[in-house]
Amino acid sequence: MATMPKGDRSGLKASTMDNFIDNLGMRKILAGLKFKSENLEDVYSELSDHPEHDGIRKHLEDAIRVHFSHLRLPQEPTIYDLLLLSLREKDVIATFNWDPLIIHAIQRVSRITKKIPTVLFLHGNVAIHICHKDQKQVFTLQAGNCRECGQRLSPCRLLYPVQKKNYNSDPYIKNQWDRIQSYLRNAYIVTIFGYSAPSTDIEAVNLLLNAWGGGEVRTMEEIEIIDLKPEDELEKKWKPFICSSHFQVYSSFYDSILAKTPRRSVEALFARYMDCQWYEYSPILNEKMTWIQICHFLEAVLKEEAFNII
Repeated sequence: MATMPKGDRSGLKASTMDNFIDNLGMRKILAGLKFKSENLEDVYSELSDHPEHDGIRKHLEDAIRVHFSHLRLPQEPTIYDLLLLSLREKDVIATFNWDPLIIHAIQRVSRITKKIPTVLFLHGNVAIHICHKDQKQVFTLQAGNCRECGQRLSPCRLLYPVQKKNYNSDPYIKNQWDRIQSYLRNAYIVTIFGYSAPSTDIEAVNLLLNAWGGGEVRTMEEIEIIDLKPEDELEKKWKPFICSSHFQVYSSFYDSILAKTPRRSVEALFARYMDCQWYEYSPILNEKMTWIQICHFLEAVLKEEAFNII
């Protein structure tokens, strides 16, 4: 929603879980069935509890894949582009989103620099196909053959919102989770961007918490949350993760550590809290930046990185 608030390149609107049913055109198919809420995750979970509705559930899965496959990023820079460029190769983005937008962003910012973070897809993605022989992921919306071995590519499995997800049942998904847990154990800053930790993701939240270790042991690290919800509500939701003195909430990406100290967030925070020094940094990322301005911005910071002047 933050990436394309006015819609995608052709005007298609992004959806929250609460208005997905109508946006997917599923209202007629679900007619006559009663659900506890209009939230897609809740609807899917209730359908999964009733085998007699397997046909409807499969129709819903197909509609989700088709809907997301049609989305395209706007031509101008978006938050996805800036998010990728605000991080370095040592960093990681882990997403629960099925849409292909961050993959489109990877492909276009890679024309500017290859030095971008690893991206992990914890619930799969519609734009990823897998070569099971080579154990490789391929960024593509269309099934085809592996360029290296010629074997037919398989679409990445999408994990849907049911109460009990088995993250070890699919080799690709298991690999993504093993890697994010490894990153979390060694992280100094964790940014939670728009993830509400819904009741259908209890298993996911527990896996993340076990890897992070909790606020009582991560007293020097920083958690920042980018979300529109009230701060007290978010603090209550994420209390097991946070140390109260190292916890920040922002309503916009552009106010976050990532945007204010792009590609230097760890250095800036460590200097401030551990060395008692104010880390001066300019420019900051903003929503009015053009591609030309982004290229100028990166030219200087990439030179610093090349010569290790950071």
